[in-house]
Amino acid sequence: MGKIQVLQQSSWQRRLTFVEAVVFLGVARLALLFFSFQRLLRFFGLRVVPDTWDATSVSPPREPVIRHVAEAIRRCARHVPWQSLCLVQALAGRAMLARRGLAAYVWLGVAKEPQQAMEAHAWLVCDQQFVTGSDGYERFVPTACFSPRGHAG
Repeated sequence: MGKIQVLQQSSWQRRLTFVEAVVFLGVARLALLFFSFQRLLRFFGLRVVPDTWDATSVSPPREPVIRHVAEAIRRCARHVPWQSLCLVQALAGRAMLARRGLAAYVWLGVAKEPQQAMEAHAWLVCDQQFVTGSDGYERFVPTACFSPRGHAG
C-alpha cells in the first residue's frame, strides 16, 4: 500500500497524529542542531539510575495510544526530508505522549563492543512498552535514563 493510500484510508484522528509526528520530529531535529547536548539535557527530564533497566519486561507497544504514536513516529521518520535518527524519534515520541498525559522514559546507551568506534543509541519506553528505538537496542549498555519531571523512578 502506498503512502497516499495509507493516508487516504486513515481516520482524521490518525492523519492528525501523522502531522503531529512530523512537527515534533522537526522540532526535535532543530533543537539538536541549534542547542548543545548539555543544554538539551535539562529538557530531557530528571536523570534516574540506569541500572533499573530490565529489557525482559519491556514489550512492543500494545496500548492503542502508545501503538499509534510509535507507528506515526516510525513511519514519518522515514519520509521527512531531514535526518530523524533514534534521539530525534525518542524526543518527538516523548513530547507526543506527554501531550496525552503519559510519562515516557528516554534511555541512552553506548555500544557494548569497546574495541569499535563509539556508537550511541536512544530508545523510548512508556508503561513498559517500546515506543521508539527497539531495533538493535540490545547491542547497547544503558548509561542514562531520563524520567519526566514529577515521575522520577
